[in-house]
This record gives sequence, structure tokens and C-alpha cells, in this order.
Amino acid sequence: MFGYELHGLNLLPVLLAFVMFVQARMTQPPSLTPDQAKQQRMMQWMSPIMFLLIFYGYPSGLNLYVFASTGIGIIESKIVRDHIKAREEAEKAGRVFVETKPTRASKQGKPVTKEEPKRRGPAAWLSGQWARLLDQAEQVRQEQDRRGKKKA
Repeated sequence: MFGYELHGLNLLPVLLAFVMFVQARMTQPPSLTPDQAKQQRMMQWMSPIMFLLIFYGYPSGLNLYVFASTGIGIIESKIVRDHIKAREEAEKAGRVFVETKPTRASKQGKPVTKEEPKRRGPAAWLSGQWARLLDQAEQVRQEQDRRGKKKA
């Protein structure tokens, strides 16, 4: 039938088509025109069906990879959208929140200083040289800013 021989039911391509349909439903952008909405609905159904037909004869490893990638993408999209929604609601309410974990020193009211372990080797030397160059560049920039303010 249509060039396919069915010896059994390959479940992974069917699950992949379902997950792709769910992803299409979740990522549906707001349509501007009725023609765009109609095209979006058609793609929402046609894309999973086409992937089902194309991937049905492919190895299960490829199906599993695309299924897992799409599933993780759906979960990630949901988390990001929820975070953006919570952030927008907080901004509308006039709240600004900073998500940090309190340290023991900050709980005791002491100033927090970060001590870095001593490094050795060429990477440490290169890192030190880079930090020194960045400091010099910052000093030059500050000096130029001061000169520009004096002239103005």
C-alpha cells in the first residue's frame, strides 16, 4: 500500500507525530489574517502526518532522537513561557525580584568577599595577563570619560 509494507506497528513514529502535533499547538503564533490562521491549522495537521509517513520506515534510533528532542523542546518552551509570564505579572505589579541564594555571611550582616583559589600553569598566567589588560583598558576608558567631561 503506497510503497509501504506493514509487518507490524511501529510505535515510535506514531508517538513522534503526536508530539509534533502537541508542539504545533503550543507554539502557535497569533495570526494576523484569516488566511494565515487557515494555513497554520493546515500545517498543524499536515506536518505530523508527513513526518509519520516519512519516519515510519526509518531506524528507531532516529525516531527516538527526534521524539526526545521535540519532547524536551516542549517542556523547555513551557518553562520559559511560564517564567516570562510570571516576570511580566511581577513588573505590572511593580515588583522586581532577584533570585539569589543568601550566603552565610550575608545572613550574619558581614560584607561578602569572594576568595578565588590560586591557580598555576600557563592558563593561570594567561588569565592573569588578560585580567591585567582588561583593567588597563577600563582605566583608559575612565580617563577618556573624565577628559571628555572637562572639555564639555
